[in-house]
Amino acid sequence: MEYINNPYFLLALTFVIYGSAQIIQQRTHFSLFSPILVTIALIIVFLTAYDIPYDTYNQYGKYIEFWLKPAVVALGVPLYKQLSTRMKQYGAMRAVGMDERQMTKMIACEAFTYAVLGCVVGCAIGLPLSKSLYDFLIAGHFPSAVWQFPIISLGVILLFVSIAAIAAVYAPAKRIRNMSITATINEL
Repeated sequence: MEYINNPYFLLALTFVIYGSAQIIQQRTHFSLFSPILVTIALIIVFLTAYDIPYDTYNQYGKYIEFWLKPAVVALGVPLYKQLSTRMKQYGAMRAVGMDERQMTKMIACEAFTYAVLGCVVGCAIGLPLSKSLYDFLIAGHFPSAVWQFPIISLGVILLFVSIAAIAAVYAPAKRIRNMSITATINEL
């Protein structure tokens, strides 16, 4: 069982779990089977069950983290494509008579709904999960450690979410104001 502590084995295990989770999600189309969530959960369970230190896993796991950063940035490409599709829909709405003010309100409503729901769901899931993981992984080994509510971190996150929501309204609204209604009709 010495191979279990081998960082190469742990790295291979991570890829096998991720690939399996991807297949499961493609077959079930269930969002809770997100390959990243499943991989994280199963790796935590595996490391805990076999009493493997995180540092052993992280010797080579840090390379996965290195390649995940550009992948997260690449998520912007489908979002941009979705925005261009939405701009055609907004253009069609302008063509049938919606003015800029109505369009801006509609975009603001959509952006802030996503922002508020994202914050509520993120806090409802993230805070209890953070507390339980802290109790399990840290407080179990260091009895004097106490979990504290992350008020400053939440404040910073809410600030950035608010700024992102405002930016999500401003840029499309500006493009819609400059959009020619006749050009939009010709594209449809």
